[in-house]
Formats: sequence, structure tokens, C-alpha cells
Amino acid sequence: MFLKNNTKKFSIFKVHLFVISLLILLSTSTVFAQSNYTIFTSKDNISTDKTWNIKFSKNIDKNTVTSENVKIVDDNDNPIKLDLNSSGNIVFLKPSTKYTPGKTYTMYISNVKALDGTSLENPGIMKFTTKNDVQAIDSSSYSVLDTHTYKITDTLTFTSDSDTKLDVNYNIGTLSNSPYQKEIDLKVAGNDAVIDSSNSINKKLTASTYLKAGEKSQYQVIRTIQASGIKYIKDLSKTSENYSNFSDYSKYTSASDKIESNNPAIIDKSKELFAETSNPYYKAKKAYEFVNSYMTYDQTNKNKGALNALKTSKGVCEDYSELFVALLRASGVPARVVTGYWVDGKNFDNNIANGNNYRHAWAEYYLPEFGWIIAEPTNLYYYNGNRTIDYGYFSNLSGPTHFIAGYDTSGEDKDNTIYSRYFQGSNVSSSIQTQIEKLN
Repeated sequence: MFLKNNTKKFSIFKVHLFVISLLILLSTSTVFAQSNYTIFTSKDNISTDKTWNIKFSKNIDKNTVTSENVKIVDDNDNPIKLDLNSSGNIVFLKPSTKYTPGKTYTMYISNVKALDGTSLENPGIMKFTTKNDVQAIDSSSYSVLDTHTYKITDTLTFTSDSDTKLDVNYNIGTLSNSPYQKEIDLKVAGNDAVIDSSNSINKKLTASTYLKAGEKSQYQVIRTIQASGIKYIKDLSKTSENYSNFSDYSKYTSASDKIESNNPAIIDKSKELFAETSNPYYKAKKAYEFVNSYMTYDQTNKNKGALNALKTSKGVCEDYSELFVALLRASGVPARVVTGYWVDGKNFDNNIANGNNYRHAWAEYYLPEFGWIIAEPTNLYYYNGNRTIDYGYFSNLSGPTHFIAGYDTSGEDKDNTIYSRYFQGSNVSSSIQTQIEKLN
């Protein structure tokens, strides 16, 4: 069911306790002590002119409804100008100008008082992401399954043979806008470490330090997420096939590094596979069937891109996914590669998994009414000794097994990539260790 009402409500706090918050909500780089906040579930596909209704448990003092106490900021911590109004126990937040499509914002509520003088029990925080286009996504088309919260920690370690100044630039990745993973928190640790959000799409850790010979310097990226399985309960083949309102259509149907969708060989294979259908769902299904049955997993021919995969029928997860994506892009269906980790429940030991052992890539394709849909072409299934296509991994995910790092497998914004600069001859070495912890 499509949402037609642009007004949403959520209950923000109980004011029966008198608690004064000493936290500073905004700084150059916002860091939150989450234990002191009521963190509300993040919201996706929010309209760019959304008016929020914040409902309190008591009638509130209008004098405390100010731009300091009720605020929304963008990815760069820039405040959004709001039209604030209140009535009884409800505060109304409306953006003075529309939010930017496809961007993530954070709402903070603090220091609002009731008429009887009582204050918030805890300040509140909620992230929301606006629609990536003007087309509504039918959130009733799917159900999320077995949702859990995880903390993913990347630890970067640097050593040097001699004293040197070290500049660090680490691609954290693109925050998830897939329906089976929600971003809760992102922070960094280490000497002078900050999150560079100058590019609101690709997050980076940047830092400068002085590294002494033989000593180690460490930085951490700590990302808290909610991961789920996903099951589509509506018939995806009933898509309108109309991409006119998808603002990123050109981006996700164009050729890119390792996704050679403009190559004649890939175009010809795409035409062959999709000769009998124009429906993007059935195209995705055909591409999935082809890649899953055609490719052979081979570490000696890894990470060489879609064209090499088509020519050799060999590769690893990245190659499987890039071939799937390239075939769809060549036929006008938006698709992208997703990078991250595939960790089954059995891979956790005392709720901890070593992410370095489970790095993975998979794919998503886009349908107008339904948004980004998962496809996992890199799986082997045998029935009675014969290799068989397993449709359980097409447009479906049985549980929280796939953890998204980002959507870039190559280029300057490649996920989980370290770029460093130091004095010539210093011989700086670096390593990344990833830990995935199940919190609940």
C-alpha cells in the first residue's frame, strides 16, 4: 500500500522524570553517547517535503520549542531551516525548503519541557533518508525477517621503518539505502580522526599523525547497523517498467570500471538472454539463471570484471555480480554491485565473527515501484548430485546474513580502501582487521 499522507507521528519521550542532559548535540563532527539517547528506528523513502508530528506524553511549554532544542541536520551536520509550530502535546516540524532526494538526515529532540516544568527523560535521535526519486516505493511489498543489531569495527594499523608524518584517507563506504540493512550509528576513533562528509554519498575517515619508527598507530571505524532477511510478498513482475522518475537511472544503466555494459559481447549476450521479454523483473531472473549456471568459482581468475567473466566463465563473487549487473545495464535495467560480508549464524563464535574471512560481493537490481532488490548469484546448489539453480537467493534473503559495506568495487571510492601519504623512504605498512559483533 502506498503512503498518501505526508504526516508521520512517533512518540518521543515520557516527561515524568526530571533529567537534565549535559550532552552537546552538534559539533564539527557529531559524536553521540548512545546510552544517553532514545534512538528511534530509522525511516526510509521519506518525501522531500515531509512534515513530522512529534507527539509527547504531556502538553509542552511552547517557549522551549526552539531551533536549539528541536533540529534536523544533514550528513555534513549543517542545520536544516525548519518551520516549527506546536499545539498541546505535539510539535510540528516542516522544512522551509524541500530536503534533497536520496540523502540522510538526523533529527534531534532535547531540552523540551512540559507545562509543569518537567524535562525529557532522555533526549531523542532519529535518522531518516529521503526518497532517491519522486516515485513512491511500496514498502508493503516486502517483509523484513529476523532483524538483529550488529557492530562492525574496522581497525586500521600503520607501522613505519622511520619517523614520518602520516596522512590517512580511508574509504568507509556508502551508507546503506537497501531495505534489508538500516544504519544506526557511525563514528571513528584515533588521533585526529574525523569523518569526511564533503561527499555525502561516500564516507571517509581522514587523519594526520606523526608516526615514530617501529611504533604502531591505529584508527577505528565503528558502524552500528540493523540487518535483516527480506521476503517480497507482492508480485514483482507486475512492475510498471517506467523509470522516468528514477533520478539515478543514467548512473545505474551506464558502463563503469569492470562493468563493461557497453561492450559488444555483453550487449549481444544481453539481447540473446532477454529476446523474449521487456519486463525488468524477468530480465533480472534470466540474468540470475545465466550467471549462476554459467560461472565457475575460480580464485585464479578473480576480480577481473564482467567482460572477462563472460569470456572465461570463471571468477569469484565480484565477477559473478559484475556480470549480472552488466547484462542488466546493457538492456536498460538499473543494477549495482554491493560489497560487504556474507556471515551465516554458525560463523559467529560468542557473537563475534572475523569479517576478513567473509568479505563478499553481491548484486541488486531496481524496479520502479519496489526499489532496490537483492540478487545473490554466487551460490552453489546441488540436487541429487546435479548442479541446480537455487531461486532462494533471487529477490529473497532468508535471514540477516549479508552486511553491506558499500556499493563501489573499483575506482577512487572503492570500499574499505586505505590511501596514505608519508615521507619517501619511510616504508609505511598498513593492515585492516574487521570484526562483526552481534549485539542482540
